[in-house]
Amino acid sequence: MNSKPAFKVGIIGAGNIAQTAHIPGYLNYGQPVMVEALCSRSPERMQDAADKFAIPHTFHSIDEMLSRCRLYAVSVCTPNAQHYEAVMKALDAGCHVFCEKPPAFTARQAAAMADKAKEKGRVLAYNLPQRQMPEIKVLKALVDAGELGKVYHIKASFLRRRGIPGWGSFTNKEIQGGGALIDIGIHILDLALHLCGYPALKNALASTYDHLGKKGGKGDLGSWDGNTFTVEDACFAHLNFHGGISLTLETSFALNTEPIRTFNLELFATTAGATLSPFHVFTVDEGELTYKKIELRESGVDLQHQSVHRFLDACQGTVVNLCTAAEGAALQEIIEEIYSRS
Repeated sequence: MNSKPAFKVGIIGAGNIAQTAHIPGYLNYGQPVMVEALCSRSPERMQDAADKFAIPHTFHSIDEMLSRCRLYAVSVCTPNAQHYEAVMKALDAGCHVFCEKPPAFTARQAAAMADKAKEKGRVLAYNLPQRQMPEIKVLKALVDAGELGKVYHIKASFLRRRGIPGWGSFTNKEIQGGGALIDIGIHILDLALHLCGYPALKNALASTYDHLGKKGGKGDLGSWDGNTFTVEDACFAHLNFHGGISLTLETSFALNTEPIRTFNLELFATTAGATLSPFHVFTVDEGELTYKKIELRESGVDLQHQSVHRFLDACQGTVVNLCTAAEGAALQEIIEEIYSRS
């Protein structure tokens, strides 16, 4: 019996997310996958990654990689400002594409990327791995089945007390496009939108701040320079959507709050309510709070690797729980609107 040929994939960007999530995620997929090529502007980092994972071909040029290697799929793991160019080139080369968040630098770019994927008949998806949480899968099924009634408001929180990254370009607006919202708030925002079916935005009110970031200092993720801090350290928004749904979002790199980290969703619906952390589904019957018994069958899964696996499933035609090209364009548009209103 002939063994199934390996999917050949390429990686654009050789940084931490490529080496901890994408490359090992491909290599431990249930079917044969060969990480054929790696492209990076950093020669040392690229060679280190190529040696570590036995990647046979390395390139400094995306065009050269795509012309010389016949790739089934490409992961884009570059800084945010480079997503658009890399994704568009990979799609034009006939590859399926898995791109790091955020989708792009602007909503116009994200929309063009979605259009290109549709034109080429290729999968374009974005790596928002929290979608693979067992709690989210169960909660989505309950919402879709109507067991909570109509969801009319969601509170979404991703807060760090002192979690400004002390490495990379996370505090540089020209490279990243923003701070806490576009880097970590996007995760909890996507989950909230995913649970209620990605409704169309009606209007937004938002505020962003940089009081703590501008001071500089040392936190849980290293030291940062306040003089070069050009992004927001905190963002708060209230969003209204068509269909009678509202959402409040709070996210921060740095905030004078007691918990070191808060990652939570609270859903308010006509029949029941739910929280993500702790994972509870509950209702009130004649004044008494009652909880729905929930069994989570999955445990200890690597969300990043699962996200890569689901991308490869999608490339083979399976309908999976990923942020699609169309959802990514909508997500980028909402983020842009939040920034414009702050």
